[in-house]
Amino acid sequence: MSLEIFGVADDPQNDVDAIVGLVAAVQAAQQDEQVEAFLSLFRKADPVWTTGHGKRLSGWQTIHDFTAQVLPGSTQHATATYTPVRILFIRPDVAAVNVHQVPLNPDGTRADGPEGRPFYILAKEEGIWKIAAAQNTQVHENP
Repeated sequence: MSLEIFGVADDPQNDVDAIVGLVAAVQAAQQDEQVEAFLSLFRKADPVWTTGHGKRLSGWQTIHDFTAQVLPGSTQHATATYTPVRILFIRPDVAAVNVHQVPLNPDGTRADGPEGRPFYILAKEEGIWKIAAAQNTQVHENP
């Protein structure tokens, strides 16, 4: 799967690398069940996150509290990979990122269940890309 890049970045290669790294950090934090590592990827000023099941969370503390409840123990039965597939630089300091999420069994084989299509809106603050808003949408096949 190739990465599509649109728009204009301040430092194209470094910005793309940093965004790909942020998505990898989301995957690592999820797989390792690291609440604080996951939350460090969000901006502190009023982030918004909608879970794959449609729960809307607003504000850093609300996202933190929810994540602290659900992340520990969450990979006992499954985890996922996260691959960025499209980056749109809306402005040099704002990017929209489409991600391909594939569920995995704990042994690394493909798990049953729907894939996800997370969508991140990132903001570059003090030179660091952070999640400003995100939505994780499950993909359901048509019957």
